[in-house]
Amino acid sequence: MGKVVLIAGSETLLGRKLVEKELDRGNRVVAPVNSTKEGVSGESSRKNLLVIPWNKPSLFSARTVLQETLRRWGAPDRAYILDGLPKETDPFADLSLADLDRMVDREIKGYLYLTHLLLDTLKGGEGGALFFIRQVRGDGDSSLNRGISGFFREMSDALMTEKPDGVTLAGFLSRTTNVESCAESILDLTENLPEKARGKWLRITEKKSPFSTLSIEKRAEPR
Repeated sequence: MGKVVLIAGSETLLGRKLVEKELDRGNRVVAPVNSTKEGVSGESSRKNLLVIPWNKPSLFSARTVLQETLRRWGAPDRAYILDGLPKETDPFADLSLADLDRMVDREIKGYLYLTHLLLDTLKGGEGGALFFIRQVRGDGDSSLNRGISGFFREMSDALMTEKPDGVTLAGFLSRTTNVESCAESILDLTENLPEKARGKWLRITEKKSPFSTLSIEKRAEPR
């Protein structure tokens, strides 16, 4: 039946491409979809795709995502969490406190809840892998977007440094707009992740042999 794969961030172009390619490889895919509806799994035209509404600020909703996954197919073999790429474009000083509260709830709480529950679920199975994916954008991005994306990067990096028992972790930094090539490179690596790449950030630029051109991002020295 293939592997069970959870992809959080399937609303993005890269996320959708990862879903498509995992299904094409014969795997069963769980796709939490950002929604304020607290509900059970949705229907899909593909029998190996399970779509689940995910209200990001809700701990209950994050638990529902994992419970529905376990009920249907068991613990995931691997999971991807993509940087949500928030869409706030206004200068920070022009945002209301309600705007800030909404963004913290959706992008930071949602990430923390799902990541924590995934680590517990992966450890509770036969061992699995958790991968973080960050799409790097230009310097013209808003301060709030950059701050939230920076939190995603730093928190993911800290988790990889901790090396939770029983779970393989790695991160991917995408600097290409070619989502087809990027998705292929990520899947090739996650299916056969070299030992030296575990707990590291890997730079994805274009589709090449993932083993001969493995590019590891250096960590910043702690201050």
